[in-house]
Amino acid sequence: MQVGLMGVQNTVLSQFLSNSENQFLTDLLSKITNIKAELNKLETDKEKIIKKIVSQNGSNNPKNKREYENSSETALESINIISKNLYDLLNNYNTISQLNSFIVKRCDESFSDYNFKEDIDKLTIKIKEAEELAEKIIEDNKKNYLIINSFLESENEREELPKEKFDINSIEEVTLETLKDNPVLRICERRVELPYTKKEVEDFMKEYPDDYKTPQDVISKEFITRMSIYKKHPILSRFKETYYMCRTKEMMSIFDSFNFAKNIMFRSDINAYIIAAVKSKKQLEDYIECLDKNKMDDFKYFKIIYEINPTVVV
Repeated sequence: MQVGLMGVQNTVLSQFLSNSENQFLTDLLSKITNIKAELNKLETDKEKIIKKIVSQNGSNNPKNKREYENSSETALESINIISKNLYDLLNNYNTISQLNSFIVKRCDESFSDYNFKEDIDKLTIKIKEAEELAEKIIEDNKKNYLIINSFLESENEREELPKEKFDINSIEEVTLETLKDNPVLRICERRVELPYTKKEVEDFMKEYPDDYKTPQDVISKEFITRMSIYKKHPILSRFKETYYMCRTKEMMSIFDSFNFAKNIMFRSDINAYIIAAVKSKKQLEDYIECLDKNKMDDFKYFKIIYEINPTVVV
């Protein structure tokens, strides 16, 4: 392979290629080597993820269990996506390498009936396609590595939560007698109170009778979250909340949930607590439509109340 790559740089063929195309062929061997090294590292990361999943003791909180399952799913899915991306790119590079070597060999053999210009045209097209693919893959893999590293580097957030003052005493306790729909998203300095329906709370009590004895147990664990969770890593928070909504509330597939969440994660105009508040993909899409059209008064699913300046939050 290396002889062929050098050959095209030292023959008349190079005049039919641009400087960037010649440089691409010069760097091709190192590109292939780098991809193989990255694939090996990816296998190591996969082993780390699996080891971390197996070693986790879990949590007594049903919501935390669901969130951890989602995080491990997305980390493994990211591994699979990156691997596929790299193999797609590697196949393109190998095709270019083979075509380049074929052209060089035919020219060196001085075949009089060989019209190498036609193959040069194919080569330039393949190089352009590979460069475009590489650009897309680099951007996509940045997102995937962000998800992987977040999972591998994250400590057990369940252990960190009690350290922060939650200011929960200011919340009026809800009982079976006072339980009713709460169509309000309330944004406070330290906490976020998510909207809920009476049926949702009752369903959680039925599904987790050992964990949730009262409506307040459900509300405190499922519908009240700390503001710091959303503010610390806003991009990842948007991804995690979108994935959680798709997988847990909509029961979408891992693949569909993953792709939809990646499309949302870099939308800095959407706060993660909004995503946590919506009940369905349609509600989120309707919110985005209202946001894009600057017609937030048309969003009717729940009321949003800020008890702090909205510019302060994520």
